[in-house]
Amino acid sequence: MRGTKAAFVLAIVSAIPVLAQPAPAAKPAAATPVIVPAAPAAAPAVPVAQPPVPPATHPPKARLDTQAIQEILDQLASPDAAQKKAAVEAIRQRMQTRGILELRSNFIKAMLNNKMFKETADLADEAILSAPWETRSVEQILQARIRALLALGQSELALSESKSLFNVASMAGTSEAILTTVECISAARPKDVELFNRFREEQIAGAATTSASTQPTTQPRAIRSSVLDGLKVDAKRYDEALAKFPGEDGQALLARGNLLLLADRPKDAKVIFERMYSLSSVELIEASEALARQMKAEDGTIGRANAWVISIRPKLKTP
Repeated sequence: MRGTKAAFVLAIVSAIPVLAQPAPAAKPAAATPVIVPAAPAAAPAVPVAQPPVPPATHPPKARLDTQAIQEILDQLASPDAAQKKAAVEAIRQRMQTRGILELRSNFIKAMLNNKMFKETADLADEAILSAPWETRSVEQILQARIRALLALGQSELALSESKSLFNVASMAGTSEAILTTVECISAARPKDVELFNRFREEQIAGAATTSASTQPTTQPRAIRSSVLDGLKVDAKRYDEALAKFPGEDGQALLARGNLLLLADRPKDAKVIFERMYSLSSVELIEASEALARQMKAEDGTIGRANAWVISIRPKLKTP
């Protein structure tokens, strides 16, 4: 299976275009990074826009915060189970007041490195349900949850979660999501070479970029992934979380849309993301990427989403 996996990676790298992120433009023109599995050495880096970092106006407070983070990291690395437990509780308390970025940036990798697999899986789930509008954090924390589940030997659950990851992943993170699904297939169905090969073939065929309209409601049919169609997601916890985000502002709509993608309900997510796209107060790149992610989740392949992103890019002016 290792040789087959390596061949899949090489095949999909050669078959799928890597598209750079263009500058934003007025609606309907919009753009998001469109990424597919690519060899790190060969593929050009795709810039991912980051929110501006405000200047540090309270250095003493920042130093205290850095010290608190380091103390938690030290507790996570401690051989004392009580210290580890205290660290997890401290992270949980900080999540309630600071959101989930700290978990993504500072703690989740440390928990995995210290073999706290159950704690990682559980805390990741809590984090995702608490702030589902933070797409990049959600996908990276869900990646860590899947790693933890694989380490715990829960490969079937990890495979199911990999479908949610593929659905919700940003366009920049889609390549890693595809390869995570490959890893989960290998772990959960190690003798099912046919399943592995079918997933490979569907992803390569489905990555072919076709002509597309600039209207997300009039996109052409795409090649679907029967492998992803066959994976079932336990949607109950995501469905229950929907009621916590009832608003019609951009953040609430993004939260509900992402929860619907995680629950494998992309058709319902489409309605939410189209409302979000219509709001003038929402960042154009984020809104258009949400629609592209919905197309990707509905198809289980990336061709239609790629085509739409290309079609709404600003046209370069000829000198």
